[in-house]
Amino acid sequence: MCVGCNLKLAFFQADVSADIAYVMAPKEEPELLIMKKACFVSVDVFNKYLKDQIMEIIDSDKVSRFSLLFFHHIYRFPT
Repeated sequence: MCVGCNLKLAFFQADVSADIAYVMAPKEEPELLIMKKACFVSVDVFNKYLKDQIMEIIDSDKVSRFSLLFFHHIYRFPT
């Protein structure tokens, strides 16, 4: 049971070994460049925007859910 709600959670088993093997397989140079660029973009978004929002919530002692923080702001980045 979910704490504080009436939702029952269902779990199931799935074989993800092929997916894990693909992720861990050796990569070619173009794939590595794309992955590096994606990492840089993720770090930039976190450092320039999300980190400030998280620090504001921590400093103000507000109670906030991650989903509200993330999904509320993902579609309207600051200009």
